[in-house]
Amino acid sequence: MVTDIAASELPFDAVLCDLDGVIRFYDTAEVTRLEAAAGLPEGITAAIGYAPENDLPLLLGQITRDKWAQSIVRGLGAHASSSDAHALAKAFTEADFWADEAVVSLLRRVRNHCPVVLVTNATVWLDDDLSALGLTDLADSVINSSLVGVELPRVS
Repeated sequence: MVTDIAASELPFDAVLCDLDGVIRFYDTAEVTRLEAAAGLPEGITAAIGYAPENDLPLLLGQITRDKWAQSIVRGLGAHASSSDAHALAKAFTEADFWADEAVVSLLRRVRNHCPVVLVTNATVWLDDDLSALGLTDLADSVINSSLVGVELPRVS
């Protein structure tokens, strides 16, 4: 619960918040549908797309979305036809996303009392994504791995 404590009385200087899995969520229904149609296990595209050898260069700002999609196609090559692999990579790398409005509302209220900083492993197009979500003013600052060239630790 946010109270009316003065910012100078808080035992911290800011609230740090991740983006993906906290604020932003992806609609993976089309990927799931395509995997089923290709006879693939659900989640294989995500497992390949998020494998460190494929997404780390993306999260460090070293490759484009197209290069990332190509790495997914290569990873799916042993499991799917070329056309299925390309369709899955496209659906995965261009998936729609949405924001959890309850979390957004909470962070907006928190921001009235102290700075909010998004700290995230994200792509170089994060600003465009935040704009599409209407969240360009959600945080006082954004620390984006692809712009600073350092990946945040992953949860095991």
